[in-house]
This record gives sequence, structure tokens and C-alpha cells, in this order.
Amino acid sequence: MARHAPIFHNIAQAAGIKLRANVARPWLTCNGHLKPEIGEQLPADVVKALDRIIVALGGDAEALAAKTRGSMTADFLLEPDGVVVEYDEIQHFTTARGTTLALYPAGAPLGFDLAAYAQTVKHWRARRPRIRAQTGPRVPGRRGPPAPARLFRCSARPRRTAL
Repeated sequence: MARHAPIFHNIAQAAGIKLRANVARPWLTCNGHLKPEIGEQLPADVVKALDRIIVALGGDAEALAAKTRGSMTADFLLEPDGVVVEYDEIQHFTTARGTTLALYPAGAPLGFDLAAYAQTVKHWRARRPRIRAQTGPRVPGRRGPPAPARLFRCSARPRRTAL
């Protein structure tokens, strides 16, 4: 959970909004739609869109499907409706996220304003020279966003990368 999320949680609770923090959901996995029991439940057009996103980001579907470690949780769950609430900080507004937004299928149901989100990605991209994004350390003498492989790891140690 984000560093400031507990403050958000406390304000929501004081306003009578019931949120449960750090909630695991069965569909929120490190394997994404490549986990058979998840992918089999998705419409074919959604799977195709997710596959296009992996390719566009330089991910490795085979490595992603093979992941066995790590877990993911939602920042909050709105009760009693079961709606996932994510507390967005700068790591959610990367150029990689901008790429995924551009590849969302037209008419996909979203819980946010797509144009506003894309504009926020552009805002943070413009500020990136002054702010080190979550995509890894800057390479001395290199301008622009980190190289694509840096989007998937933060260490200099070579390894297979996955989305």
C-alpha cells in the first residue's frame, strides 16, 4: 500500500466510507490473464487486448505465465459492494501505463476518466527529468524515459523480464 494510503483510509473512515485495506482478490495475480483459471473466464477480445499490451511493453508472456512468486493485493475494498479502490501515486502514471491506456478496447467499462488519466500520465512524463519515476535509475547521459527493459526491473542484473 502507498505511503499516504493510511491517511486516505482514515479520512474515508471518518466520512463513514467503509474500506478494508490490503485485500487479496483471486483474479489479481502476478500471472495476469495467463493464469488459466483467470484467462478462461475472460472474453476473447479482452485476452487479445491484454496480449497486445504485453507485446507493446516488451513483456515476455512465457516468463509472466511461469512466475511462481509474489502476490498482489488491492489497496482497498469498498464494503459492502466489493469495489476495488487503488490509491494512485506517481508509480501509477508512467509511460508504460500510458501505453496500456492507449491499447484499452473502445468502450471498455472503466471506473475512471480515461482522458483525465492519460493527461496525468503526460503531466508526470513532462516532470520526469526532475522526479525519478518508479521505472529504475537514470542512465547518465541518456535523455528521455528509461530504456524499455528498465520498465520491468530496477536492478542492473541481467534477467528475463516479464510484464
